[in-house]
Amino acid sequence: MTTARRDPKHQTPFGKWMNENPRLESRQCGLGITDTDWIIHQYKGCTDHLGERLIQNLLFIEEKTFCKEPPPSQLSTLRLVYLIMAGNCHNSGPAVHKVIYEGKRITVRNYGYHLLQFSRTDPVDSKHIWWDRKPITATVLEDILRFDVSPKTLRRRDPSERRHHGGAKQRKLDFQPVICNTCDEFICTCREWPEDRDDPCVRDEPEL
Repeated sequence: MTTARRDPKHQTPFGKWMNENPRLESRQCGLGITDTDWIIHQYKGCTDHLGERLIQNLLFIEEKTFCKEPPPSQLSTLRLVYLIMAGNCHNSGPAVHKVIYEGKRITVRNYGYHLLQFSRTDPVDSKHIWWDRKPITATVLEDILRFDVSPKTLRRRDPSERRHHGGAKQRKLDFQPVICNTCDEFICTCREWPEDRDDPCVRDEPEL
């Protein structure tokens, strides 16, 4: 069988069915099955000297109560999902995507998966709260959920979402660009780097 939940009273009928299904046995099938606790989605319109743009922030949270740690199989899955979400830019910022959504061009910043632990059950009854194993307060947790601070660095963000490099003219590109999440601008995918130097936009594997 797949690993049973420690809190079976919170298990859905579908989750119980998967855990008890012999055809979904984890070792036999090589399956790691985990759910998503929380997805935080912030959407807002911003106007600056270049006009209006739509910003979407995404954050994925794995919640653990009573100081519990993710089991190894779940941690392995979350790390893999995190790396897929991370994109190919600097480790300190989110993965940034330009997408067409409902006919509008929007910027999506994906801050990936993060581990939230309480010493008891929630921010009110817990004496200690940890974010990615770093101690925080309930107020800092509110700031994270509001995206007032970066979920990755816990540093204060600019709530205006203004473009720091908006004055520079963007030249027309004849190749498929990627997005640098540091400056939120198009950067070239065909840059030439010395063979002994790593591309600075390649992330190191993060610690969850």
